[in-house]
Amino acid sequence: MSLATLHSHSGLAQSPAQRTRASRCQRLHLACSASNEHTADAAADRRTVLLGIAGAAVAAPLVASAPASAATKILPAAQLSSFQKRDIMTELQKRAQEELKKVLTSADASSCVRLLLNDAGTYDQATKTGGADGSVVLPEELDRPENRDLKPLVEKLSKAKAAIDARRLEGQAPLSWADTIVLAAKVTVEAAWREDKISKAASPEKGAFLADGFGNAISVRLGRVDATQPSPPGRLPANDASLEEMQRFFSQLGAKPDQGGDGPFAKKPPFWERQQFLLWPFTQADPIATEEAMAAANPKYADWKRTYDTSRKTVTRTSYEEDFGAALSTLANQGAKFIPDAYMCPIEITLPDRY
Repeated sequence: MSLATLHSHSGLAQSPAQRTRASRCQRLHLACSASNEHTADAAADRRTVLLGIAGAAVAAPLVASAPASAATKILPAAQLSSFQKRDIMTELQKRAQEELKKVLTSADASSCVRLLLNDAGTYDQATKTGGADGSVVLPEELDRPENRDLKPLVEKLSKAKAAIDARRLEGQAPLSWADTIVLAAKVTVEAAWREDKISKAASPEKGAFLADGFGNAISVRLGRVDATQPSPPGRLPANDASLEEMQRFFSQLGAKPDQGGDGPFAKKPPFWERQQFLLWPFTQADPIATEEAMAAANPKYADWKRTYDTSRKTVTRTSYEEDFGAALSTLANQGAKFIPDAYMCPIEITLPDRY
């Protein structure tokens, strides 16, 4: 009961001051009532919001876990993205290297590099003929004196190539012989480097760790086109070629008319003294003796021998391996004709049904 009502019921007359206090009490009572109603409404609103959030939290996992139906589509090779093309090439190279490692070891490295040299070394810059085109495996070319002792290696590669092609994707072209030869050189040389690191380490485990963490991979490009005819004869040095014959061969290989010479500003050909010192001894029966003979005959070779001897004494052998890999990659591209999308093929993609 309000103060004004109490006075009214008591039958007492109210003074002006009492009426003023009663009015204030009535206003206070009304304000408190309104405030209580507002608080109750706000609490109800908060409960509604919280219940809504809780309901959404419960419903969310149900929506996320709901299985989505999916459809598949064949994507033509012409519509492949750059990422899809890269993945196809990566998978092809991985598959090829796996099969090559089944038939080759580090002991084959010298022969594999010589096979690549005898294939790419037939390139003639003036006529744009020969080069890394796989023609070295053709019977007529393989039977030449400089290639004849490589026949057992080619037989190994034939087995690996058949296995590689048997695993190719549907609609994918077989691996070219030119690419097979390049990958064989890469795989065997890297295997030899790995074994060297392991042999120098304190333990095989540490050596494997160093080889995996600090190995120098040889970068190669795939997509070479095979030749259907043998390269012209007489373009390669004999297996027992003299130092002068070897120098003349490398100096002319891939060299343009404005390359060469001894002047300080002369443009160097693709295979000058450094590349010659790296590649030629590696293909010979006695690499150490060949390096010593080259160093004794030419002070430029002697300088490179000192540089690479220092590098090869270290576990990582970084300078030697990086320069050798670069020289091998340059050799692998001599006269090669590339088809960028040579191994592209249709692929099946999954299309989730969002509707």
